[in-house]
Amino acid sequence: MNRRILLTFICFHSIFSLSGQIRLIKSYEISNTEVASVDYIGNYYIQNNNELWMFNRADTLFRKFSIINLSDVTNIDASNALKIQVYYKELGKILYIDNNISDFSNAISLNEMDLAQSTLVCASYDNGFWSYLPGTMSLYRYDQYLKRAVAIESISRFSNLSLLEPTFMKEYSNSLYLFFPEYGLIVFDVFGAYVQTLPIARLQYPDIQSGELIHFRNDTLFFQSLPDISKTSTMALPHHDQLKSVRYSSGKVYMLTQKKLFIYKL
Repeated sequence: MNRRILLTFICFHSIFSLSGQIRLIKSYEISNTEVASVDYIGNYYIQNNNELWMFNRADTLFRKFSIINLSDVTNIDASNALKIQVYYKELGKILYIDNNISDFSNAISLNEMDLAQSTLVCASYDNGFWSYLPGTMSLYRYDQYLKRAVAIESISRFSNLSLLEPTFMKEYSNSLYLFFPEYGLIVFDVFGAYVQTLPIARLQYPDIQSGELIHFRNDTLFFQSLPDISKTSTMALPHHDQLKSVRYSSGKVYMLTQKKLFIYKL
């Protein structure tokens, strides 16, 4: 049964389980990576050694993009399925590629924009991007012309966050979500105004897809509606040792371990 249909059928429950409804459809040998992303279409992106791999909706290894001259990828943001953002923290560079895993644009140098200390970068609407600087706890949005469009100076004024470091940032549906593992999910609008703080901490492998905050704990995948996170569904997943990443999109779960990628389908 489709997960969303099941949600509607038993919506009078705040939490329900979808255990026992997934099956393994493919697995691949993978090594030397912790970075993975999935778009809303169901394409999956992963760094494997010195290449960026794309698995298409048919779960086939569709393209390989050589990144041998660059350092390890820090983050892959596939929010825009036609323009994938690849961030290299060590080099202070952002690269955009199309969904055929081919060169799409010249690299953007954050070092030349006084953003060398950025620890998080994510894609934004109209080909812009966000950057987080931990030293000043500031958030900046740049437009497609690399002009600063939004500045959120010292977000510590919204909460007591001076000793905490965010680990996840993503723009979705005109909101920017910034996650602090020991504190929660701080939400801003795309113009820089503070919206709210969602008191949910210690998330593993957080992501936002189809209006839901998706995260993992104890072999279970959690789906929490946004902005009302009290509406929760769960999915029991197979146990894997040395798990590095879990991603969900379009009825499929991608579980990445130290040596293999497992693809499951509802």
